[in-house]
Amino acid sequence: MVMKHLTIRNRAISILDDFFKSNRTLKKFLLPSNICYVVPLVLKKNNIHFKFIDISKKDLNMDKNQIIKNIKKYNGMIWFNTYGNEEKNTNFFKECKLLNKDFVIINDKCLNEPQIKKSKNCFSDMELYSTGYSKYCDLGYGGFSISKEKIKFHNTKFLEDDFNKISINIKNSIVSKKKIIDISNNWLKKELIKDEGNYFSKIKKSIKKIKLHKSRINQIYDEIIPNEVKLGKKFNLWRYNIYISKNEKLLKTIFENNLFASNHYYPSSKIFKSEKKKITDLLHNNVINLFNDFRYSEDMAEKTAKLVRNHFLMFGTKNFYE
Repeated sequence: MVMKHLTIRNRAISILDDFFKSNRTLKKFLLPSNICYVVPLVLKKNNIHFKFIDISKKDLNMDKNQIIKNIKKYNGMIWFNTYGNEEKNTNFFKECKLLNKDFVIINDKCLNEPQIKKSKNCFSDMELYSTGYSKYCDLGYGGFSISKEKIKFHNTKFLEDDFNKISINIKNSIVSKKKIIDISNNWLKKELIKDEGNYFSKIKKSIKKIKLHKSRINQIYDEIIPNEVKLGKKFNLWRYNIYISKNEKLLKTIFENNLFASNHYYPSSKIFKSEKKKITDLLHNNVINLFNDFRYSEDMAEKTAKLVRNHFLMFGTKNFYE
């Protein structure tokens, strides 16, 4: 079936909310344990039960064997392309549809380079992209999807207090390492983007500059950072990812030198269910995202890479894939 319907909102998560409100029969979904916490929040908002699946060491995406085991017990899944990797999953999506023709596949590509291609044959039901803060193409707002079915806009109640409560409760859950309990419901502010032409024009203009900048920064990282800590080229599009011992110590050193980086985002499986997921937790405890966007200059990248190299020479690391 051809994907031909384009939906645009102020945030990608707004589209996800509209999708579930347009498909009320969907009650049980599979999620990767490393998905951004805002996705389970939207499922809870729509009274959808979800099960977290650990990621695979092979490709850092959801464990395909676990999906197959659960495919007939669930209405669908949100497939997340970890770190924006562009690995093709067409054959696996096709296999899922053959095992359960009603299985809904949402391909979350919010960390990927936005691909504006309508009318393409695809085994997923929707591809979701974001151009919000810190995404591959950072316009500071916006998200769009390409889907098989039209997605209607649904007005939702928004309360600033609920948004603030959710933000605080998520942070407290991460700090305390306890699952979130109090979940306010009216935290999502949804808006239409009226000038679609201008929005997509901005994306197209930005992409060329983004690719060039990332290429230059990544080349610096490639030349200086030891191969032993590199997670792999396909994981360096959104940011440049390294797997290293004593990552908190390295982060501290980076910040002390007036530079910045971030650790792997906190697992949603811990926030919502206090569940341990072996590979997801392994990444969270050892990965550092090095910036390669416009916030980072070539000089900053060179200084950061040298700090990484020095840290490796002092503390070493265990290769993730061993």
